[in-house]
Amino acid sequence: MRGATLGLIVACLIVGRTAAAESAAEVIRAFGLTGTWSVDCKRDPYQACENNRCGARLTYIAPSSGAPTIRNVIGTFSSGQVRTFVSTIHSATRVADDKIKIVSV
Repeated sequence: MRGATLGLIVACLIVGRTAAAESAAEVIRAFGLTGTWSVDCKRDPYQACENNRCGARLTYIAPSSGAPTIRNVIGTFSSGQVRTFVSTIHSATRVADDKIKIVSV
């Protein structure tokens, strides 16, 4: 009994290390999130906003080395001018098959 309990504890530790070893970039790539996303692809962020509706693009970048990032490009009321925000992803964790948790700054 004691040996079985010890074996179970060691197995849990190994599984925990394997899951923890998956980097944020690996989680993002495995989830299929890399690339550029938009709520409405018809709205170009480089075109002037119309009726308080602006185009926006969100790009998830998961390089093979270095921290993954999120690049957010949002349109303005002046054509050709955009606001760009880049966030560094500090962690990404699979919560469920269809959900991940991302912590970024």
